[in-house]
Amino acid sequence: MNSDNTWTIVSVPSRAWAERVFAPETGNRAMELLWDAIFKVTRMNEPDPIQAWRKHIDTLGQKADELMLIISNTCAIKAATVRI
Repeated sequence: MNSDNTWTIVSVPSRAWAERVFAPETGNRAMELLWDAIFKVTRMNEPDPIQAWRKHIDTLGQKADELMLIISNTCAIKAATVRI
């Protein structure tokens, strides 16, 4: 795969989507809740969304490192207890 063609996929909030996600809310209230959720998960409601994303990415990296350490230690313990 090369970068000859650039693709972008965009999901557009709709009333049907909002009402499905936020049932039993309907109409404008459901749309308002959907937009609030979108702004929250994209960090657009933060004073500095770019900095909020950087912090989130750093946190994910730290959590990944912690999980890898747990996995590594678990594998080492299992290897030490295996008898051949």
